[in-house]
Amino acid sequence: MGIGSKLDILITSKGRKVNDVARAANVPASTVYSIIKRDNTKADLDDLQRLAKELGVTLEYFVDGYDTDSIPSLADPEHQLLDNYRQLNPVGQRKANDYLDDLVASGRYAVSDNVSTFDAGPISIAAHARTDIEVTDEMREHDLAIMLDDDF
Repeated sequence: MGIGSKLDILITSKGRKVNDVARAANVPASTVYSIIKRDNTKADLDDLQRLAKELGVTLEYFVDGYDTDSIPSLADPEHQLLDNYRQLNPVGQRKANDYLDDLVASGRYAVSDNVSTFDAGPISIAAHARTDIEVTDEMREHDLAIMLDDDF
């Protein structure tokens, strides 16, 4: 299998489009299309390196004998997560990574052998109801606004 076939399989398995990958990797789309169409065993190393980085593989992926079947396919929610992540600037990406690290570290959302899906159910607004005062809708809206405020 040539470089072009491997590149085509990789782009498809990631749910990406050639033009988007080319733009993100700073490689002319015509070059990427040419690599795929010719399916040669040779290509410009700099272009391949940029494409490999953008697609999350090493250069070894393009070497004959590399097992392309070992690349896992992404589920739709994973594609959505990746698409959203790529729309963030570097500060937003750091915040997203920090948030994911916190979720994983908590252990509360870890994948377990016993649970295949997790339904968080409704989000609690308070730990208990206030009994000492009458809570108005205005007070509830105020509390909810504070809880949803990212800067709070």
